[in-house]
Order: sequence, then C-alpha cells, then structure tokens
Amino acid sequence: MANGGNSILPRDPDVHRAVSVLLDELYGSGVASYKKWHELLQSSSGIDGNKELFAVQTYFAGLIKQTAFQQIGIKLSDPFFSWADFMTAGSKPVWHDKGRHRSLPRGENCESKWVRGYGTATTPPAVDLFGPAYQKFFSAATRKALGEFYTPDWLADYLVGILDDEDTPLLDPCCGSGVFLLSAIRKFSRYNTPVDTILQKIRGFDLNPLAVLMAKANIALALGITDEKSIPVFQRDSLLDSPLPEEAERYRLLGDWLNWDRLPREYREKTKPLWNRYGLFNLPGNEARHGGAKKELAQLIILRVADRYLRPGGKLAMLLPISVFQTKKAGEGFRRFRLPDDTPLGIVQVEDFSAMQKQPFGNVGTKAGAIVLTKDSETIFPVTFRRWPDTSGDSVKKMIAIPSEKNAASPWRVFLSTQSDTGDGTAYRHLVPTLRKSDYRAFLGANTGGANGVFWVELLGPVPLSPHLVRIRNLPRCGKLPLPAIEAVVEEELVYPLLCWGDVERGGIRKPSRFILLPQDLAHRCGLPEELMRERFPFAFEYLRHFEQPLRERAAFKKYQTHAPFYSMYNVGLQTVAEIKTVWRRMDRMLRAVAIEPLDHPLLGRRPIVPQETCVLIPCQSMPEARYVAEALNSTRVAEIIQSVTVPGSKGFGSPGILDYLGIRSFSENAAGNASNFDLDGVE
Repeated sequence: MANGGNSILPRDPDVHRAVSVLLDELYGSGVASYKKWHELLQSSSGIDGNKELFAVQTYFAGLIKQTAFQQIGIKLSDPFFSWADFMTAGSKPVWHDKGRHRSLPRGENCESKWVRGYGTATTPPAVDLFGPAYQKFFSAATRKALGEFYTPDWLADYLVGILDDEDTPLLDPCCGSGVFLLSAIRKFSRYNTPVDTILQKIRGFDLNPLAVLMAKANIALALGITDEKSIPVFQRDSLLDSPLPEEAERYRLLGDWLNWDRLPREYREKTKPLWNRYGLFNLPGNEARHGGAKKELAQLIILRVADRYLRPGGKLAMLLPISVFQTKKAGEGFRRFRLPDDTPLGIVQVEDFSAMQKQPFGNVGTKAGAIVLTKDSETIFPVTFRRWPDTSGDSVKKMIAIPSEKNAASPWRVFLSTQSDTGDGTAYRHLVPTLRKSDYRAFLGANTGGANGVFWVELLGPVPLSPHLVRIRNLPRCGKLPLPAIEAVVEEELVYPLLCWGDVERGGIRKPSRFILLPQDLAHRCGLPEELMRERFPFAFEYLRHFEQPLRERAAFKKYQTHAPFYSMYNVGLQTVAEIKTVWRRMDRMLRAVAIEPLDHPLLGRRPIVPQETCVLIPCQSMPEARYVAEALNSTRVAEIIQSVTVPGSKGFGSPGILDYLGIRSFSENAAGNASNFDLDGVE
C-alpha cells in the first residue's frame, strides 16, 4: 500500500490486515463519508486522498475512540470516520466482512503498540497520547504531504507559561492533537482548579477532523470527562469561518504555523482577500514572479486571529518561521504589526530556535521561532530576541533586535545585548553600521525547475570521428521526477561543467564531476527555438524529446514559459555562463565565497563553470576582481552583518538580496582592491 511512491502505513501486519478489511467494507455510508473527507482534504491541503489513506485514518480514529472508551467510558463521535463504528463492539473490535468475522488486535494491544502508557505511575498528567502515536503510525512522507507537525511538550509548556493572564480564556486556533491545551490543563491542575473551570478557560479549533478527535480524546482522558459535548474543541477554519458572537475578542492566543507555499490553489484563492486586507501582498509583479512572493501562512493566521479573537490588552504567543523577521519583502507587511483598523500589535519578545541542533519540528526545512505580542500596544525597539541552543533554556543567548533601516517595517538586525536599554534603541545604533546596497548584483545559479535528472549528466567520452559530439548519460536520481537513465550523443557546445552545492568550499572548489546540458537562448532566458535545435543541435534535441512530457509538467514551466520550447529553463541567462564569477552557497550556516574561472576540459575545451541554483553568483570581469569580491564577502565585517540580518541554515541565508546590506564597492585596479579597503569604506 503506497501513496505518492511512499508507504503510508507502519510496517505492522495487524494494521495492514485491518485496512484491507476496511477497504472491503467501504460501501454505502462509508462511500459517502469518503467523498466528504476527500473534498475537505483536497480543498484544505491540496492532497488527492485515496481510499487507502481514508481507510488508514479511519482505523487510527478507531484506535483513538477505542482507547478513550476503554479508559474512561466516553463515546467519541466525528463526521468522517464514524461509518466504521458499527464494526466495533465494546472493547473487543470485530470487523465484519459480508458474513465473515475478522478479529483485529484487542484494544489493549493496540494501545501498547501506538499509545504511550496511560494511567501508569510514570505517566505525567494531561499527556499527549495521540500526537506521538500519530507520528509513529503515519509515515514522514504522508505527514509532510499533509503539512502536519506536532509541537513538543517542552515548547508548549514554555509558551503557555509566558501567557500569565490566568483569568482570560486561552484559544489555540490550530490546535492539532491539543498540545497547548494539555499544557494549560497541566498548569491549571497544579493549582487544583476545578474541571468545570478549566473547561471554561480553554478552547481549540482545527480544520483536520482527525486532529479534532485526537484533541478531544486527550482532553477527555486528562480530565476524566465522559460527556463529549463538554469538550471545547471544534472543527473550525480559523481564517475563513466566522467566530460566534460570544467568541469575538475575548481570548489569549497560542498556536503554530504552516507554509503558504503548501496551500492548494483553491484555498489560496479563498484566502486571497485576507492577504490583501492584512497588507501581506505588497510585492511588485516582477519581484513576486522571481520568487519574492513566498509567504508564510503564519503571518496571516497571527494577524487574523489577533484581529478576531484576541482581547484588547491580551497576549498572543505563536510559533512561526523565524525568517519572517529578516526577509526583506516577504515579511514587510507583517512587520508593520498593525491590524486593518490600525490597531497596533506590540511585540514583547521573540524566541529563536534556529540554532538548536535538534529542531522542535524535526527535519522540516523551516527554522522555527515564536512571537509574543500584546494587542493594542505599540512595538518599542529594541525588541528582546532570545536565541536557544538547546531545549533547556539555561544557556539562551539574550539578543536584541531593531529595524535595519528608518522604516520600522524593514528587516530586523539581531545582535548580542551588550548595552543598557534606553527604550528607543539609540544605545545600540552606534554598534550597527548604516547599511547600504552593494555596487554588484547577484544571481541564482541554473535552476532546472525540478528536472535535474534530465539536464544533469555525466560525460562518458568522445564519439569516434565526430569531434563536436560527446556521449552522455543523464542522472535521474538527482532530480524530483521519476525518469529512466538514458545514454545519448549530444553536441558538446551545449555541455558545461556543473558546480554543485557540495563542491564549494571556503578555500576553493572541487573539480566538477557532473555536467549540465544548456539548450538555452541565454540572451532571452528561454530555450533555443526548436527549428534551430533541429538544425544545429539535432542530437541534443532528440535526447530532450525523450523527456518532453515531464519537462512540460514542471511547475515553473507551466507558470511562466508555456509558450517557450519545452526544455526552457526559467531565468538562466548570460550571467549564468559568465566566464569569471564569485560564487557561494546559499542555505548554509556561514558564507563561503570563492572566485572561479573556466575549466580546461580534455573534451569540452575551456568552458565556463555553471553553478546550480542552490549557489549564488556574481559575474566579474577578471580574477582579481572576483577575488576582491570573495575576500570582501568572507570578511569578518560581512560575517557580522549577515549573521545579524539572516537566519543561518535557513532557505534565505546567502540569497542574492544579501548584497543590499553589504555595501561592497566596485573593484578598481588602481585602488587597493582588497577586503581591508572594503572594511574601511564599504559599509558606513
């Protein structure tokens, strides 16, 4: 059983057997439930959920209900998975299949496999039983596709502790399995707060029906509740669904985030008016087209729920990608910290988890942070910015953050707090050089749009008696597309040495071992006309025709180049094949800039080296100039600036826009032309 090439089931024969039975029983009311579930999943997450995934979620929902019933006798319901409840009788589920009986594992066995021990002496009160079970039960690929990552207990406890207004009810608008709500219950329980009072002080929303079921079961078990109607967790879209009259502006808020890029087209269209209303779509069309429009849904969720649910003077503590404070354009609207009616949101502090060796959400590719703010108060700089090296909190680095420019919505600069705070940040400004743009422009390397397996090749050798042809083999494992490996003959003029991310080192580069096929009109940044390819490069054209369909299916091609030749690469131009360049890796933890010149290759001759798109390049006129730029980028001064305006290891680290802050002046043969000259004059 698989979904998208990855198994969606744990390697457990009992689970496989149960899902097989459920699939056999998927008729009548089960089909109606599946259609309703499928529609919700597709509209909210863009996943075209198949019946197997539905059966797996139904089985997991059964385990949740079964555990809750066995432990405290509560009967939980839901609008999507209850079609299979008729197959459960008491604590021993028996699943019927047209007159035959197939016994599934007894409830207590299921619990021992998937749910950490409940009611034991070592189990803390109000523990999340089902979130960890969910992460073990479903594969990482499935959870990533669904955008589901659960907050660890230590982080929930810390953020709940920050919200010190105990009299105001607490709302988690994206509650998942209820981690924040359980943390609040633990906190209330320490003061022997009555159960009825606790239930009045917590509330959770989630769009995912399985998450709602997990949260309900967790809360029921934590508080010994047997009446489902009293559990304050609801299936609700916090962005689009209107709050009930009694819910408006009365809560403290907690929650976590999801990436805007992951939203399906339908949901993006539904929420687009909100992005405009809250001032989050503020990029010119050209910048948006070149990738600057990547937004984090956390920005919209925070502003939306603060607007609708946060009481005046109330506190919000929510998780979000830490990069929103330091991205130049994508976070600018958010950093105004204002609601549409001009109500201010005062930032109290920011928690930065990007430096932690073990990230709170595992290997999700996005560095996490948390924002704490108060509604109806102004942000006063410098803002407290705390950088966590580990989960203990004992060795947190106390930093401060101020805007990098006079515009308060400009990206933040973050550095160690070493001066006494005057309240307006003036005590720190003398530590921060005025930032200004460099005289150079940087570019991303060659981006195939996910088709590295087509354009990346290994060079096999010459073609006898044909000096202008070479033999190649594509590298299908290097790309995102499922492709066959093909050996072919192509014209050597279109083949360039490829510089991969791992080839770039601080002192230089490794000799490229891979090559890239560039059938590109570099002046117009699109593929060479097909007529020209047939005439001048017939072998390369025949090779590319093997992959025409997957090349046409590339997202960037369909978005930007549908009228161009099917092998076009977006934004690959003359700068990409500049003979001399300064190159560095982005998404690194430190900048490693190197000067490179053409490679002398026995088959290709002297040929420019082409960096891949995870590298950044600056075209230069000479090697002395390239060394000057590399030396400046590797200087201590630049390292300090980069560390203060970007998040090391994040997707935005070392991006082309970093030059807007570094003030690197043009190289002059007559000037000193070195990093010391830069250090004195390049940054004011």
